[in-house]
Amino acid sequence: MSAEILPTIAAFVDIDRRIDESREAAFRARWEFGHMLLAARDGAGRLPNGFLAELVDETGKSRRELSYRAQFATDFPSEAELCNALHSSGSWRDAIRALEEVR
Repeated sequence: MSAEILPTIAAFVDIDRRIDESREAAFRARWEFGHMLLAARDGAGRLPNGFLAELVDETGKSRRELSYRAQFATDFPSEAELCNALHSSGSWRDAIRALEEVR
């Protein structure tokens, strides 16, 4: 992926801040973050060197949390599937448990 179309760290940080606003907004923001993270990968599925480390530093979130967001976006690729996930999960922690069970 060329540097011109790579989302900025600031775009990820902005989405990350919205995650704490409310349950539905948090799920939606994590889902959006995950989709952006997936889109930032190259054809081999890798992020640019140092990108993930910078995201971890700037958001204060763990690599594992960011991985869950990408997995959530992968498992629920459409808006309709996101809505189903919102109604079937009581919390982000419940959604993470469900993601771990699938693995």
